[in-house]
Amino acid sequence: MASGKAPAWQVREMQRQRVLEEMREKAFAFEADCDHTNFWFDLAIALTWALRGSGPQRATTSATAFVTSVWAMVALFTNIEAERLAIMSKFLTDCVVPAAVAPNLRALMSIEVSDPRKIYGTDRATDEVPLPRD
Repeated sequence: MASGKAPAWQVREMQRQRVLEEMREKAFAFEADCDHTNFWFDLAIALTWALRGSGPQRATTSATAFVTSVWAMVALFTNIEAERLAIMSKFLTDCVVPAAVAPNLRALMSIEVSDPRKIYGTDRATDEVPLPRD
């Protein structure tokens, strides 16, 4: 790329990554201003409905407003429906879903450390137990 040129697919992919990064930043800023704790779950629901073509349903107003704003942002980037859907889907799977499930995973890890008996039935996670039979 010393000549300042690259294959078209590579340049487009770099542009998509920039759009996705803007969406991520916007989502985290939006979450910080949000007044409820289930923003990421609500956002996942709203995005899923939007990707199905049904419009955001069963989600909070803030999640629906966010989806509408990033949908418009992506529409400015491309007028190709397949590309819009691909970008929104990637945002859902790479950013929204991991953020939505992170609190649950952290809670599980905390219990595994603080009270392994609840999870494993033993005093330590490293205690040996019989393998389950098929």
